[in-house]
Amino acid sequence: MYHMAVRITDYLIKHKVVSMNVREEYIYGFEILTGKIINYGTLLGLAYLNGNLIPTIFFMFVFFSLRGQTGGYHCKHTLSCYLCTWIIYMMIWIIPPLLLQSRYIIVTVSILSTMIILLVAPVNHPNLRLSNEEIFICRRFSRRITLLIITGIFISLWLNVIHVSVLYAATALAMDAGLLVIAKFIKQEVSG
Repeated sequence: MYHMAVRITDYLIKHKVVSMNVREEYIYGFEILTGKIINYGTLLGLAYLNGNLIPTIFFMFVFFSLRGQTGGYHCKHTLSCYLCTWIIYMMIWIIPPLLLQSRYIIVTVSILSTMIILLVAPVNHPNLRLSNEEIFICRRFSRRITLLIITGIFISLWLNVIHVSVLYAATALAMDAGLLVIAKFIKQEVSG
């Protein structure tokens, strides 16, 4: 991905779309963008092939909305990030059926995940180096998103509607909370 990002950036510099003094920033940006396109494209392709495209899109929407604000564990290399994305995708095959076994499991997982997110998020990853103001904004926004998600889950359970979206929302909360715990455990954060 790095080499592709370099080629794209150099092409833009050659055609005077961007200047040479921002080359490294563009390489980094295109590397991140390329990785996301490959990761998300793979997930959506697999979801389509497995017949669960809509639930996967719902999961991705909830999970990435949270993840963008909460931080959490980040892989050091592109390949390990790709493999972790696959693991997360495999978990969305495993966790929802477990949650479906009992409303109490859904409630317990949702409450525990919410508590972790509310208490721990955001985790300031060394590559981000968020300022104290940015940490405050991420914390406030992640709490709002989390409370909105858990409210939706509880309303659905109260109405006795255990739809696949409820299971995938609870799974997204659990996955996000899990990545926060891992990042804290391995001390993968910096102070603001």
